[in-house]
Formats: sequence, C-alpha cells, structure tokens
Amino acid sequence: MIPIREADTAELYWVHPHLMKRRYELYGGNELLATLRWKNLIGSLATAAAADGSWTFQRENIFQKHVVVRLAASGEAVARLKRNPGGSGVLLFDDARQYKWANTSYWRNEWVWRTDKDIPLIYFKKAKELELSPLALSQPSLSLLAALGWYLLKLQQEEARAFRG
Repeated sequence: MIPIREADTAELYWVHPHLMKRRYELYGGNELLATLRWKNLIGSLATAAAADGSWTFQRENIFQKHVVVRLAASGEAVARLKRNPGGSGVLLFDDARQYKWANTSYWRNEWVWRTDKDIPLIYFKKAKELELSPLALSQPSLSLLAALGWYLLKLQQEEARAFRG
C-alpha cells in the first residue's frame, strides 16, 4: 500500500473484490491505498488498514448508533463519532480535533467530511468514488477519514435493510 497523498487522487474509488465477503479496497488509479474488512458476516466490528495506520471501527450500540475508533494494534480508543438519526454526525478525537460527517444530496447518496469550520475535505460520490479537496491532503487523519466514511456508508445501508425488514 502507498499513502493516499502519493496516489493518483484524481481517481479514488472503493471496490468490493469478493461478493461473499465484507471486504473493500480503496484504490487511487491502480494503487491499493486502504482496506476495510469486517470481522464477521454479522456485526459492526471492522478493521481499516492504510500505509499510515490501522484502526478498528465499531458501533457502540444499535440504539445510539455512535461509532468508536480504536488503534488496531493496542485497542486504544482515539475518537468517537456521535451520529444523528439521519446519519450525519461529529467525529471527536481525544486530542480535540473534530470533523463533521454530513449528507450533501436529497437522495442521501453523496456525503462529505468537513473540518470543524465547515470546510469540505472528502466527498463520497456515486456510491464508491471519493473526491478530495486540496486541504484534505494536509490532514493527518486523511486515511482514517476515507476508511471511516466508507464504513459509515456501508453501516447505513445495512441499517436501512434491517429497518425495511
């Protein structure tokens, strides 16, 4: 894997290489940049890996829908995403950094990470494509945000399916 900053950021996209597995890969052009895989077929625990880190994501409980971000190696919690009923929310890091997760389309198929000052960083478009703002490349949490955003989209899809029955 190479860091996202070193990749072809004009063409960033997630793929689902194995239909029978809950595993996804982020590519920049032809370069693998990150992976996201769930521990089991059922449940919310997933591990994200990139050149600059590895984390686990897990929904805290099904009713509050908060997500805890931990370092994969130590299990130390480093951030918590407080989700609103519509899926948007605020990611709060232990070091006081904040990012906002928000829907940008009526059909809820486009989402964005924003800074705490509402500056867009990463757009998630057309269900698999990512678009980075110039400011995104300077963010220390770029890989984490790219993986966590995809995790949240997949989690929302699963929650919607479960709700429909």
